[in-house]
Amino acid sequence: MSGFIGLVSNKNVKNAILKALKILQFNDDDSTGVLFCGEKVFDVHRVVGKVDDLIPLIPSDADGTLGIGHTRWSTYTTHYLKNVYPIMSQNKKVSLIIHGLIDNVIPLRRKLIKRGFQFKTDSAIEVVANLIEENMAKGQNSLKALSEALLSLEGSYAVLAVFVDDPDRIYFAKNVIPVIIGKNEDSMMITTDFPPIADLATEYYYPKDKEIGYVTKDSLHVFNINLEAVDHEFTHTSVSEETLELGDYPHYMLKEIEEAPRVIKRLVNQYFDGTKYKFDDKLIQRILDADNIIFIAAGTSHNAALIGQRYLRNFNKKVDVFIASEWHFYPYQSGDNPLYVLISQSGETSDVLKCLDVIDSYGGDVLAITNTEVSTLYQRADYRLLLHAGTEVSVASTKAYIAQITLLTLLYARLANKVTTISALDKVIKSIEELIKSRDVIKQIAQDVAKYKDVYFLGRGFDYDVAIEAQLKLKETTYIHSEAYAGGEVLHGPIALVDKGMPVVVFVSDAIAVEAMREVIVELEKREANVIVCSATPFSVESDRFSTKTIVKVYHSPIVFAVFAQYLAYYTAVALGRNVDRPRNLSKAVKDRDVQ
Repeated sequence: MSGFIGLVSNKNVKNAILKALKILQFNDDDSTGVLFCGEKVFDVHRVVGKVDDLIPLIPSDADGTLGIGHTRWSTYTTHYLKNVYPIMSQNKKVSLIIHGLIDNVIPLRRKLIKRGFQFKTDSAIEVVANLIEENMAKGQNSLKALSEALLSLEGSYAVLAVFVDDPDRIYFAKNVIPVIIGKNEDSMMITTDFPPIADLATEYYYPKDKEIGYVTKDSLHVFNINLEAVDHEFTHTSVSEETLELGDYPHYMLKEIEEAPRVIKRLVNQYFDGTKYKFDDKLIQRILDADNIIFIAAGTSHNAALIGQRYLRNFNKKVDVFIASEWHFYPYQSGDNPLYVLISQSGETSDVLKCLDVIDSYGGDVLAITNTEVSTLYQRADYRLLLHAGTEVSVASTKAYIAQITLLTLLYARLANKVTTISALDKVIKSIEELIKSRDVIKQIAQDVAKYKDVYFLGRGFDYDVAIEAQLKLKETTYIHSEAYAGGEVLHGPIALVDKGMPVVVFVSDAIAVEAMREVIVELEKREANVIVCSATPFSVESDRFSTKTIVKVYHSPIVFAVFAQYLAYYTAVALGRNVDRPRNLSKAVKDRDVQ
C-alpha cells in the first residue's frame, strides 16, 4: 500500500506501529522509518529497506506512548538514508511525514535557502518542515505554524507531524490524499489506509480536504485551513471484520480464499432479512429509471463489472463497462439519465476517483460498490453498497471479488424480485465448500502449470468473464504470461501460439455453449495442448481435470470457478517461490506515487 500510521495511546505503541507498517508495505517499498515519543523524545529509526530490515535496528527499550511510521517506494535512482521519513526540520523542532506530491517544492526550497536555511536531504519534506519551523520562529504555535506552511503548498498530500514542544500530540492535515482517524477506548490513530487499523479502531472519522488538526490519546481536534473549529462526529463501521491474524495459514491469500463461504453468508444476511431484500428502495428505483448504466472500475473490480453487465442487461437496459484509467481520459455516456456504477475494493483507487471527478462535472448520479466504508468513493457517492468482505491483506484480490459478484447477484435478484436466489446461493456456498475440500487436486494441477511460461484461459458467456479474472490472478501472482479468450476466438489466431504441453484452462458450465466448447477442446488436443477442463455438474466428462459437484445456476458459476482460479494462481505462485501476498510491482490500491 505504502503510507503512514500514527498512534498515541496510554500504553506503548511500538509493536502496533510496526505491525501496521507491515500491512502498509508494498513488495517494492525500499524506505521505512519510525519515531517514538516517550521518555526519549524524538527517538527516530530509519532504514533504506523494509520493516523487517528496520526491526533489528531498533533497541529493545525504544518505545513510547506516541509513534509515527512510514513505508514507501522511492523514485530516487540512488537511495540514501538521509531521505527516509520521518524527516526533521533544521533545528529539530518538528518531525514530518508527507504522503503524496508537492508540486511547487523547488521554488519554496530556493526561497528558504535565500533566507538562510541549509538542507541536509533531497526531500520535499524537509522543505515543508523548515517552512513550519520558520513560522514557529515568528512566535506561532504548532497548529498555526503548520497551517501557514500548508497555505504555501500546491499538490495532493496527507501530513503527519510531531513537535518537540507537543510530544503528546500528533498533528495531521489532508488535501486529496485520504486520511482516516480511528479511536478505541485508550488510543487515537491516523493512517492513509483502513487495513492497518482494522484490528485497532472501533470508531472512525474521515477528514475532508483542507482540514487540519491533532489527536491526543483520548481526543480529536479538527479545524479548517483558517483554523476555525470544525464539528466532527465519529461513526462505527458497519463492516464485520475477519481477524487479521494468519493463524495456521502460511499466507493471507490462502486464508482469504477460504473465507469466501463466510463472505457470501454475510452478504446474504446484510441484504436479505429472511422474507425480503433490504436494498434502499430509492436506489432500486434509480436503477430502473436509468436509461443507461455505466460500470467503471479497474483490475479485478472491472472483471466483476463484466458479470454485473450481463445481469442488468436482462432489464432491457443499455449497460456498458469501462476501464477507469481509460474512461477518465475518454468519458462516454449515452442517454439523458445515466447511472454510473463505480466499483473499487478499497474505495481509493486513483483512476476511479479521477472518473468520479469527471462525473461530478457532468452532474451524474453515482452508485459506489466498495469494501471500505471509510473511503473517498463511499463518502462522495450518491448511493452506496458495501461488500462486507472484511479487510483483504493480500494484494491479489480474492474474497472481495467473490463479494462483488455476490452483491451484484443479490442486486439483480432484488430488481427481478427473485427470492429463490437465496436458496440458489446456498448451493453456491455448498459447492465452494466442496471445492475447498478438493484443493489438493488443484494444487497438483498447479504443479503442471508452473512448468510453463504461457497459459490460455477460455470460456463462453459467464465462463469467459471468469476466464478474464483467472488470467489476471495467475499473471499478477506468478508472473506467468497468461491470456483469456472467448471460447471460439482462440481458433481465430491465438491457437497459432499453442505449443505441445502448453496449459489451456477451459471453463465449462453453460448448457448453451457446452457442445461448442467441447469442439474447441478437441481442436486444442489435436495440437497436443495440455487442456485443463474445469467443468460444472452436469456437464462434466471423465477426462476433465476438475469438476464441481453441487449443481449451481449458470449465472452463479463464476463465483465457484473464481475460487478454482484463485487456488490455481496461489498454488502455482507457491510452486515458483513467489511472494504470494506481495507480488512485485503491485499495490493493494493503485494510487498516485509518493512525494520525494
